[in-house]
Amino acid sequence: MSCLIDRVQDACRFSLYHKWAIENSPLQVYLSALIFSPGRCITRSEFENAVPQWITQKPTIADNWSACLQTLEGHSGPVTSVAWSHNATRLVSASNDYTVKIWDPATGQCVSTFEDHSGWVTSVAWSHDATRLASASNDWTVKIWDPATGQCVSTLEICRNIGYIQFHKSNSDLLHTKSGTLDLGHVANLLLGRISADPLLPKVAGYGLSNNNTWITYQGENLIWLPPEYRPLCFAVSGTTVSIGCSSGHVLIFKFSDENPIL
Repeated sequence: MSCLIDRVQDACRFSLYHKWAIENSPLQVYLSALIFSPGRCITRSEFENAVPQWITQKPTIADNWSACLQTLEGHSGPVTSVAWSHNATRLVSASNDYTVKIWDPATGQCVSTFEDHSGWVTSVAWSHDATRLASASNDWTVKIWDPATGQCVSTLEICRNIGYIQFHKSNSDLLHTKSGTLDLGHVANLLLGRISADPLLPKVAGYGLSNNNTWITYQGENLIWLPPEYRPLCFAVSGTTVSIGCSSGHVLIFKFSDENPIL
């Protein structure tokens, strides 16, 4: 019984790992799929003789399966950001091919492709209830999407490249960015009574960083100047906490009170 279980598990792993090649070029099951399976793969061992004889030397592959279960292919450029939906039933990816893709991890299929950005898409995020999807691009916009319809609900003009976005855990109207927190409820109010495809200037709240990374900001206003050696290569903003990773190797963590600072 244990041998049968091992055989079935190995066959499942074989099929999942080589899914894209087999679906798109079925005869690759006798070529790429067998050649690039681990040396101790049961499926490979049983069908080794099916590999064409004109391949006189095959590459050396690790003995056992790696931790990678599946590779999703579809972007035409490097992937810059990925994010799971809260219930892990969908995966979203962003790329410098200007697109955002939603994937079904169970099947490995691309469910939707969003193509409205005019620059590299640098970050993507799901709202907690998965009814909204946000994408940030170096075209200086943040777009809010309806994942169910694939429609762009609104385009926010940020006037800078934002490398990080994240929805508030309990309030889907708040989107944390490098510049501060965007109030999407405010944007919805701006859209009431009119239809416009023009980018909107969102209301920015909370803590963030200035356009040139030289200031910690509050409500879009400069608050604390950062000396050159303490300017960020990477950063994270969560409520009243600002974390900065510097090229010097320092990690700075600022925690502010809930009271409004005196500017």
